[in-house]
Amino acid sequence: MDSAATIEINMLDRAGRRGRPDGDDADGRRADTLPERARVAVDAVLLAAVAVLAVVVLLAPHSPVRPAVAFTCLALLPGWAVLTRLAPLDAATTVGLAIAFSLAADLLVAVALVFAGAWHPLPAALLLGVPSVGLVGHDLYRRGAQRGAGPTRPVSVLGSTGKDSAR
Repeated sequence: MDSAATIEINMLDRAGRRGRPDGDDADGRRADTLPERARVAVDAVLLAAVAVLAVVVLLAPHSPVRPAVAFTCLALLPGWAVLTRLAPLDAATTVGLAIAFSLAADLLVAVALVFAGAWHPLPAALLLGVPSVGLVGHDLYRRGAQRGAGPTRPVSVLGSTGKDSAR
């Protein structure tokens, strides 16, 4: 028997699709992860929500729209900013973690400001919003740059003999 022979096992996953037993597709990406387009859409929608919140706060601070948009931003934006740095997960896990991370960050900032004796909504919003908007904006920029870059091939830097760059 040849020791170099490989056996590939195809099993049905929970959705009835064929795939490898570890749940990865042939390209190494999990079959049930949030698609790239959905991640870009969520980035854009959250940044638009922040822009709407800024406009509402500046132009109509007593508008009934303000609490709804503020709650959406506080409940999703900080957690989504953290998740942009993690490997993609399925949609339900992503939403759950975004909400959990967001509420944890909101609580930490609020408690820190209360213990410092400096509680006010503006510093809390700035401490949560500025880094979150920066991370989500960077993620949106990075995904847009990857989409426009075209096909690339990986090049090994360590241990390279230079043969891969001769083509």
